[in-house]
Amino acid sequence: MEKKNLPIILLRGIVVLPYAELKIDLMDELDTKIISLAKENHDGYVLLISPENFSEERIEINKLPNFGIVGKITKKTTLPNGCTRVTIEGKKRAVVSDYLLYENETDIFTATISSHIKYAIDKQDEEALLRKLKTELEFYINKVPYASNSILSGLEEIESVSKLADVVANYMPTTYERKFEFLKTVNPHTRVMMNLEGIQ
Repeated sequence: MEKKNLPIILLRGIVVLPYAELKIDLMDELDTKIISLAKENHDGYVLLISPENFSEERIEINKLPNFGIVGKITKKTTLPNGCTRVTIEGKKRAVVSDYLLYENETDIFTATISSHIKYAIDKQDEEALLRKLKTELEFYINKVPYASNSILSGLEEIESVSKLADVVANYMPTTYERKFEFLKTVNPHTRVMMNLEGIQ
């Protein structure tokens, strides 16, 4: 399994899943340096890490989870106040085997990562799960007055149950703890079941 290193961005109180966008305003020199290293040395890729106990004042590197989300920097703009805002798109889950200091840096960490093992799902089972989740989501949106139907237009084209599970999870209101559980759940069938629990 191929391994590679990516600079990490530590998120407090935020969980990013695949197919979600994260906007970050670069408020200090450290954030700016991480983004620059990612663009110069890693084709704009970073690893987004969400600590399980984000409320701790000091987060120790050896207590970080062994999983995260590979993110791609897709946009960088300068705001009227002079601040820089970057948009990062969540791409895929990754397994972290090690955290190390970034080469020649004393305050930036890198993670050694590899891809998760993919779960095989029977084609008929996958189609049944897709139909079930899409139907239940549509019913939920029609039933709940504050739910937006903007998500429905893009669902029909999704043919991967793994992608659909993440897209729906990004849409549903939930707690940090629940989203963290969803992030570390690799099996797409289990993630669909978690979606259905939240919808029903």
